[in-house]
Amino acid sequence: MEVLGEPYQYARDMHIHTEIATFKRDWVGMYNLRDAFDHLRKLLIYLFEDDDNNKANRELAEMEAHLYRAISEGAQNVTEVYLDRIDKKLKPRIFYRLSFVDAPSETEITTAISSAKEKIEHGRNYKPKNWKETVKSFKEAEDILKNLEQRLPSPNEIRYRLVVVGLTILTLLIGIGIGRIF
Repeated sequence: MEVLGEPYQYARDMHIHTEIATFKRDWVGMYNLRDAFDHLRKLLIYLFEDDDNNKANRELAEMEAHLYRAISEGAQNVTEVYLDRIDKKLKPRIFYRLSFVDAPSETEITTAISSAKEKIEHGRNYKPKNWKETVKSFKEAEDILKNLEQRLPSPNEIRYRLVVVGLTILTLLIGIGIGRIF
């Protein structure tokens, strides 16, 4: 029952990681873990009550497939959440300049997203075959995207700074206008 060893532990850990990284429930991981245990229950019934090794082996294969899905779908979900967060944070370059915020260059952003998407594609290609390579690729993509997302200024910071810059300019214009009157 080596399936209940490393693959189960990894699926469980990935489920927890997905929820922490995305701040959302990992329903897909939960469903796959539940389904894996349903197949484990059937496997035990076939082994100990029905003495049917063929059916037990099919249930073992199904259980294993659900554990691998819990691992790979969770890892992929984290990268998709980071891509979505980045998409919501990205603003036209003019906003970064006008608000005087430090933001990665267009080249850095494009390079990071392209690199992460390559890793995601690599992970998807390994999905059915090798869960360890799948997770490795998605984790590399997650690290790239997490770094980029942290370097991008929040929309609230940009708005706040734009308001401050606007009020400063307005104050200067009013001051100049009042100075010309007197």
